[in-house]
Amino acid sequence: MARRIIGAYMGDATVASLFSVKMLFYLTIIGFSITILGLMGKSSDGIWVHSVPAAEEYCAYKSSLQVNHHGIASYCKYIVAVAAIGLVISFFEFCYAFLGIFFKWQQKLWYIEGAINLFFWAWWLVGAIVATAARPSTGMLNLHNNRTEVNAVEALLWANMCLYFFNIFLAFFIYWVGETGGWIPTVADYRVLTSIEKDQNISKGAELHQEESA
Repeated sequence: MARRIIGAYMGDATVASLFSVKMLFYLTIIGFSITILGLMGKSSDGIWVHSVPAAEEYCAYKSSLQVNHHGIASYCKYIVAVAAIGLVISFFEFCYAFLGIFFKWQQKLWYIEGAINLFFWAWWLVGAIVATAARPSTGMLNLHNNRTEVNAVEALLWANMCLYFFNIFLAFFIYWVGETGGWIPTVADYRVLTSIEKDQNISKGAELHQEESA
């Protein structure tokens, strides 16, 4: 009895810890997404200067001293879209996961949250790869003095990808620990279950024999 009580307590404590980590990750993703949008939207940071005539618009991505001084604006628009949509989804995921505090059924639907997390892990992964591949040349970074801002956007994209990767598994682990207390079957457990199954079969056979004799 004492072992069951301790196991139940440890299971609840583990679920609470995992749940807190998952919610913290969602909040961090929200914060990082807002930071990306702030860096991309502020012309003074020198990543995307768009409050000018179209001919003078500057986007740091794909810009170089030799080929393209103005960069390619579509890259900046894409990164803004990645961060903006990611921000909205992560906010709704945070609200949905918060229901797990009050409703047990939410944890049982872990595969829905896990599938969304898997999709947005790929979402941020592609965004991070695109931003990394389209980095401005060293000469342009020195010219516009925006190396810190470009590095920050790139790092935050990769960070959000990593956080979603962890949340894929956290959604399952919270359900698993909540349902089983973190129980992992062992050889000894298998032997016990096999023994119980044999006893049940013997009992059923004895009952049938008694019924036939009667």
